Amino acid sequence: MIYLASGSPRRADLLRQINVEFQLLPVDIDESARRHEPAADYVTRMASSKAAAGRDMLDERAEDAAVLAADTIITIDDKIIGKPVDREQCRRILSTLSGREHRVMSAVSVALKNDILCRLSTNL
Repeated sequence: MIYLASGSPRRADLLRQINVEFQLLPVDIDESARRHEPAADYVTRMASSKAAAGRDMLDERAEDAAVLAADTIITIDDKIIGKPVDREQCRRILSTLSGREHRVMSAVSVALKNDILCRLSTNL
């Protein structure tokens, strides 16, 4: 079994679709971007921080467990588009993205007892 450091129903659904046994570990981390932080660095830091926070929640009985976490962002003109807070902001974001080249970056991290592995995928 693995642990999923996420509160996202979509991430849990993805694991269920591939029949992975998991337990949720909802984590709460500061998701603020650092000043002048490149988007790729930000998304990998978020995924790794979530995995580390989940690992830190486990007790000694589960210290050898794997903790999975992920983060996804959208960028346009090298600026990170944040998560919409309401329907109107969602409409504005979709309108901004419509017909324009943008990037979707996803980072997936696995925290083990003494290590964190992270991979980044970027799509145009």
